[in-house]
Amino acid sequence: MVGDREGNEVVLAAELVVSALDDAIEAACARALAKHRDARLDELLERLERIEARLPPLLVRPTEAARMLDVSLATIKRGLKSGAIPSTLVGSQRRVDVAKLHGVGAEEIAALAAGLRAA
Repeated sequence: MVGDREGNEVVLAAELVVSALDDAIEAACARALAKHRDARLDELLERLERIEARLPPLLVRPTEAARMLDVSLATIKRGLKSGAIPSTLVGSQRRVDVAKLHGVGAEEIAALAAGLRAA
């Protein structure tokens, strides 16, 4: 019986050591991962800032929007009047919200065509 008790104590001590080692390894891994994640996040944020610096302004005058889109100013004005071109007032000046402009992509065309076929 004494041997069994000592054996149980040894097993319990070994389990405690293994558990402590497991916790220490997990904590070390978490610290290393956090350090790597922070470095990677900093790198991605720097890349994003460089990309944003190269982007055109989000709100532009109608004449600039016409130039950017290679259409006439009259086309832009018609789109503004009808609401087809998103815009906002900056003071008393109308600005085209370039960030909200997008062309019709292949997926949208396919979806429209599928809808027409179904009708």
